[in-house]
Amino acid sequence: MSGAGKGVESHLAEEFDPRLPAEGRATPEKFEIAPLGYIRLHGRRYDTWFSDDPATPSFERYNYLYTTEELAPWADRVQNESGVAQKVFAVTNNHYLGKGVVNALQLLSMLKGAKVNVPDPLRVKYPELEKIAELPPERPTLFPME
Repeated sequence: MSGAGKGVESHLAEEFDPRLPAEGRATPEKFEIAPLGYIRLHGRRYDTWFSDDPATPSFERYNYLYTTEELAPWADRVQNESGVAQKVFAVTNNHYLGKGVVNALQLLSMLKGAKVNVPDPLRVKYPELEKIAELPPERPTLFPME
C-alpha cells in the first residue's frame, strides 16, 4: 500500500524475543512510522522459537496460522502506516504448510475490503478461505467447502 509519505525518519523494527513477558513483545501499536514500513509476521509459536530440544524441528517455529481476529490489528496498522509511509510491506513468514499465503490472502482481503482470488488447493486445505474467495472453485465439488 502506498501513502502520502511525510518523510518521518525513524525505524520500523520488531524486537522479537519470546522470552519477554507478553507486555514486552511487539504488538501493532508499538511500532514507529518510517518512510518505508516493513511488517513481518512469523507466527506466535513462542514455545518453539528458542527451543533447545533437538526433537523439535526448526520449521515448527513458523507453524502458526493467525486468526482473522489476530490479523485485524495488523491490517489496521498497515492501513495507518500507508497514510504516512511511502510504501508499506507486510510479509507473512509463517510459511509452514502454506499458512503464510493463507494469512497474506486474508490480510489482503481485509485491506481491500473485498474478496480476493484464492487458489483451489488452498481452498481445500484451508476451508476458512471460502469466506474471502472472489470466485467459486474451478472444479465442482461433491461436498460444499465450508
